[in-house]
Amino acid sequence: MTKEEIEEKKLELERERLELEKAHLQKDRRFFEKHLGAIITATISLAAVLVSGAQVWVASISADKELEITYLQKKNELDLARLEQDRRWQFDIADFVFRNKDLIFSGDEETRTRLRNVMVVTFPPETSDKLFEKLEATVSETEKNVWREGQKIIQEKLPKGYSFAVVGSYKEFNEAIQLAKKLQLSQKGYTPEIYLSENNYYAVSLGGYLSYKEALNRVEYAKKEGIIAQDAYIRSSRNWGENLLK
Repeated sequence: MTKEEIEEKKLELERERLELEKAHLQKDRRFFEKHLGAIITATISLAAVLVSGAQVWVASISADKELEITYLQKKNELDLARLEQDRRWQFDIADFVFRNKDLIFSGDEETRTRLRNVMVVTFPPETSDKLFEKLEATVSETEKNVWREGQKIIQEKLPKGYSFAVVGSYKEFNEAIQLAKKLQLSQKGYTPEIYLSENNYYAVSLGGYLSYKEALNRVEYAKKEGIIAQDAYIRSSRNWGENLLK
């Protein structure tokens, strides 16, 4: 076979390949034209599903956001109302103490006890508890027992779940953390927690929002184990927020 014949065969094979490709393209085109309506319908349906899903997702996010905003607004309103109520009670109890200061600070024990009992039944437990603590720190040693007993009465009146076994209180958060770490290493009984009290001190507590009985048990445990100072105490409050060590 000559060189010219070989080239002719190559050209013929190339023409055949091109014809096959042309036939395949025409076949694909006919299939596409035949099913074009179905393809367009399916594409539109898929787009509609995607758009609908996106709308549902956006609506869900919007609803969740709206609920969150509503919750925060209500919480803020309740917090403000509680603060205002606390201020009124603090003013009322301060006024009561001012009007009866002579009997509170210079009266006999029976009179002080009677006034203390009036305050116990008149004012909210949280407000009276703070006042009795201050009075105990202010009066002479012989007069402390009246207000100390008043604190015990108040603690028993408080709802369960608002007591703290306080083992330390610090102005600086880092100091509270140092005590908490020390307690974690020195005892395995209870996990220390830190709360911000109303006077902006950081209270280290062996658990929070306990019953009074449970808080008392934990304070006694800490004293018995010798892991803290003997002046650990129980404090009750609804407003200490969350554990800052979480």
